[in-house]
Amino acid sequence: SLKTVAGDNRGDIQVFWMDGIEYDFFVKQLGFPSTDLPQMAVLAPSERNHFLLESEKPFDAELFQKFVSDFKEKKLVRKLKSEPVPEKDEEPLKTVVGDTFSDMIAQEDKDVFIIFHAPWCGHCKSVMPKLAKAAGYLKDIPSLYLGKINMDDNEVPSDIDIQGFPTMRLWKH
Repeated sequence: SLKTVAGDNRGDIQVFWMDGIEYDFFVKQLGFPSTDLPQMAVLAPSERNHFLLESEKPFDAELFQKFVSDFKEKKLVRKLKSEPVPEKDEEPLKTVVGDTFSDMIAQEDKDVFIIFHAPWCGHCKSVMPKLAKAAGYLKDIPSLYLGKINMDDNEVPSDIDIQGFPTMRLWKH
């Protein structure tokens, strides 16, 4: 049973169950692709990471044990929460999403400026129009990429330390 697997791994992991309907905000924050329940995640606070169990198989003790074992053996790959990649983005301040973030900052032929924002953030609401206007003036500089990422709906790798919003970063290449 699931309780047996949890007990067998006591000390290595902490297991808890929660009501995914009542705590749907937490389910969404973890980036589960739907509200189909049950869902499984491993949280690794010391690494500022979490890993989602994504499987076509029914959720059972065997699948749970494999997931826990893979986590302990560091075999899990974190899938970042991401909005869909925009098909067309004509704005000077480009939209970056979780799935495109690493490729954007790795562009060796461009300096990359990204603003990390949240739609509820008052400071973000104030600065975004000004930043969009500045991006319009800078759009013809081919060695500069200007982007924005909504951190409510996207995640970035855990080595990118975002403490608050807005956060602005420049990767100089």
